[in-house]
Amino acid sequence: MVTIDGLRRPLNERVTLAEPVDGLAAAVLELRLAAAHLDLRTCGPGEHLVELTGHGPSLSVDRARRRVLARQARPWLGTPRPPDVDVTLNEAVEWSLDVRAPGTSGWLDLRRLRLGALQVAASGARIHADLPEPRGPVHVRIEGRAVNATLSAPAGTTVRFWTPHGWMVDGQQRPAPVPHARYDVWLDGRSRCRLETRDHPASQRPILRVV
Repeated sequence: MVTIDGLRRPLNERVTLAEPVDGLAAAVLELRLAAAHLDLRTCGPGEHLVELTGHGPSLSVDRARRRVLARQARPWLGTPRPPDVDVTLNEAVEWSLDVRAPGTSGWLDLRRLRLGALQVAASGARIHADLPEPRGPVHVRIEGRAVNATLSAPAGTTVRFWTPHGWMVDGQQRPAPVPHARYDVWLDGRSRCRLETRDHPASQRPILRVV
């Protein structure tokens, strides 16, 4: 059942929608946004599977297919700035994220998430993703025109980038076997991505910065 924070709100206020866990242990989040600033983070185990806050949000769950669809209404004509969108995911659930958000900028704080896969499709976007320690091979795909992405991974994490010459690790081709727990990153050739090494624990969230 969807809970709504307020039945009618002025346009300058935001609405929160939430869905209960109801036994789901794994799910795919399909996030469809118009131009917006996105702040995605996790919360501890609890009753809520996902929460979506924004202007004109829409949230639906297909429990048989374990799929969550979250949308955001397009900004009104004359809106001085894109609306902010906040998404909070239950950290006890294994999530695969499919984010399609042209023109979106934002922060994906996934450090406590059980991440199965991450796909971002955008254009003219700036995204910063804080990744958790991988529990196996995790697929990451970034596609779209003029996407500027930063991936921040824990120190010691193996991150491979696919290039026309094969897999590259630390700027070098690595034909040798790699650890089972790793990130495999694909770019579509029209985007930029840089890798940062992170050594602060997940309990210390850095100050949110708009990128």
